[in-house]
Amino acid sequence: MIVLRQVSARDRAIVGLFNAGSSYKAIAAVLSEMGPPVSRGVVAGVISRNRHLVTRAKGLDARTGKIPRPAQRRAPPPTLPAPPPSPDPAQPSPPSPDPAPEDRLSLTELRPTTCRWPYGEGKDTTYCGKRCRADQPYCAAHMAVAYQPNTSWNERRRDPAARSRVTVGFR
Repeated sequence: MIVLRQVSARDRAIVGLFNAGSSYKAIAAVLSEMGPPVSRGVVAGVISRNRHLVTRAKGLDARTGKIPRPAQRRAPPPTLPAPPPSPDPAQPSPPSPDPAPEDRLSLTELRPTTCRWPYGEGKDTTYCGKRCRADQPYCAAHMAVAYQPNTSWNERRRDPAARSRVTVGFR
């Protein structure tokens, strides 16, 4: 047997405002003006506990009382990929970060002024070994890979060139 509790006048007022199309925030503001402060959570709890009194159908437009039609989405126009930038002869290309395997160093051969970029795993690990500043762990080419400029998520999403800068892979 289900026993329905009596609904207070305040709860009936909350459900009535909700059925009229008011939001939880608007109901909380109205009730807070009339008495002690009321939060949206209190309003949500009252609506939840008194579902049997709610007559507002979910998804109905509060102004018209009808189910709104879904907005038709248009497919974005096709875009052509940007052509790759032509190399500028005035600007030199960055040095290749990969030394020949015979030029790589073992762990015991590393010095404070040699690049510590690792190649391989476990016992087979070798290091780049190119010259670098004593206060930096990598040569200029590996520094460009390891320390990339900070770009925001939106910039990477919009700019395919920025996306490719971020996703430089490791070998």
